Amino acid sequence: MLSILVAVAVGLGLSIQTAVNSRLRLNVGSPFFSSLVSFAVGTVFLVLIVAIEGRGIHLPEGLPVWTLLGGPLGVLALTSNILLFPFLGAVETVLLPLLGQVLMSLIIDELGLFRANQHEMDVARGMGALLMLGGVLLAVMSKRGTNVGSQIHGGKALWRMWGIVAGGLAACQSAINGHLGVLLGSPLNAALISFSGGLLVLLILVTMIGHWPTTKRRIAAYLSSRAQSVEISTVLAGDDDEGSPAGNGGKVSLTSDDSDGDGDGEVSTNAPAKLPSVWRPWWIWTGGILGALFVFAVASLVPTLGTGLTLMFAMVGQVSGSMLVDHFGALGAQKNPIIPIQAVGVIVMAVGVMIIRVM
Repeated sequence: MLSILVAVAVGLGLSIQTAVNSRLRLNVGSPFFSSLVSFAVGTVFLVLIVAIEGRGIHLPEGLPVWTLLGGPLGVLALTSNILLFPFLGAVETVLLPLLGQVLMSLIIDELGLFRANQHEMDVARGMGALLMLGGVLLAVMSKRGTNVGSQIHGGKALWRMWGIVAGGLAACQSAINGHLGVLLGSPLNAALISFSGGLLVLLILVTMIGHWPTTKRRIAAYLSSRAQSVEISTVLAGDDDEGSPAGNGGKVSLTSDDSDGDGDGEVSTNAPAKLPSVWRPWWIWTGGILGALFVFAVASLVPTLGTGLTLMFAMVGQVSGSMLVDHFGALGAQKNPIIPIQAVGVIVMAVGVMIIRVM
């Protein structure tokens, strides 16, 4: 029972991390750089915990190379979600990776991939998985203001397939980290290795594509968070990256169309307002810690619960937490009260995962 509660709790934490990282992205202006910051904070946090624990990290001889791929796979899944959003819309960007996670986690458990404990597929597991996905559909697609017809676009087969694959990669990451924790005798060390690998990949990616914070990207992210193609004004002073972009005394009027989701919206000039501080509020820097705790908890739970159950219980927490964040408008999120059908969706998810657990 404790394992189930922990899985749900870290899923709740993941929903908070999403809201926190969204605000961090708004402040720095780049989804890739905000991910880099999040991974860096999480890595430093895990290094401190490992140092306090005092055991250090000892890699056994003959450690399979694939056990070190958890971090890079996590980055690939994260980057895929960033890239999918402008092509598929909010609903499918949430649903398809979750579908991929459920399907891949069941395959991992069925075949014992990544040295995972085998859990054969039967009618109960299949029924539970269908209920799980049905509950997600109710919880996500019933949101007020969500026009399902407009969100589910046609002619996007390849992007949809990649959305499912991205979810599958996230499931693989969890299974790999779980086995690495067993080999190292420490899920904490496995989480640190995973985060360090992800940080390295992100650092290379951000350096290659040049996605460092600039005023232009911050402006585009700010506009896109309000409404795309909206005109605002700002007061800026200083150089090109953190100062006046137009050299006109700092008074500019700005428009953005960030249709590709990369924070590079078009900027034009006209009259005054103020961008949010890069450094405030303080909680924008906690996303990496929440992510580190999630990876550590999953690495701890996968060997006992299995990849499928661990991720499904975490999904119940994640969807529930996201609904609560929206309901209260917490952490800068737009307030969106929970409606009864969403609560029904979460209950259906919980029933589905409990069927798999009990039967």
